[in-house]
Amino acid sequence: MPNLFTAESLAHLATVRLTASDRFVSEQLVTELEQHQERLRAANHRLREFAATASLAEREARAVLGSIPQVGVITADVILAELGDWRRFGSQAEVLAMLASCRASALSCFMDRINNQPTSPRANSHGRAA
Repeated sequence: MPNLFTAESLAHLATVRLTASDRFVSEQLVTELEQHQERLRAANHRLREFAATASLAEREARAVLGSIPQVGVITADVILAELGDWRRFGSQAEVLAMLASCRASALSCFMDRINNQPTSPRANSHGRAA
């Protein structure tokens, strides 16, 4: 699928005949997209700064996770946020069980919200609200 928001595509959009109201709306949407992209760049920059100040153990864990195919920065961040210090687990099975419980807790909370039920704070094994 072609990227409709390249410089070339945006230049083409400027040449397309639109009504004044459609032109206004398209310009507003492009501006909104640019603002979202800037916020995303700023958030990614802050996350990289945060990761750079991590402990040696966390940096090593990030390197291991980063070496796994299909595991990107976001997935690594989520895994590390849920696991904390991975060295506290005695086996791979314990790590997988922890990740499964985090996922189940998040899914349960999500389903409560979909069903318009009040969400009670649940705690994962770290004692944090899920």
